[in-house]
Amino acid sequence: ESVEAVSKEPEPEPKPAPVVQAPAPASAPEPEPEINLLNLEMVMATMQESFGSSVSIRYEAESKTFVFTVTDENIATAIIATASGIIGREDWDILVNEFVDLGLTTKDVLGSGYSVVMENPANPAYYLFLVYDGVLVYNFADDL
Repeated sequence: ESVEAVSKEPEPEPKPAPVVQAPAPASAPEPEPEINLLNLEMVMATMQESFGSSVSIRYEAESKTFVFTVTDENIATAIIATASGIIGREDWDILVNEFVDLGLTTKDVLGSGYSVVMENPANPAYYLFLVYDGVLVYNFADDL
């Protein structure tokens, strides 16, 4: 016969399962204020009306940027001549200041965080200037 060893010590009582507090639900990020599409369309229409057929304008929503592309060959030639130093800067600075004013108006209508840029007609991968919330951030003519 086999004899089983029996402990005389009482069996420990089972420990209750630890109480685990569920993590607080993550707060949802605050949504960005929605752009009033009517105001956006109004700004685009006003921009196009101001510059007529000499430029085309597109809006890039992800970066909140209005991109101007010169469609008038005479203006494109004048820009390239300015970049080459053939034409003085005065006329260019007048044009850039008009875009600074346009940036301020855009900020007044749509709020902060919008840029206005003009593509380089010689190389559309680059901008000739960048205006952010009505402040001139970059002007290629400053590098000449």
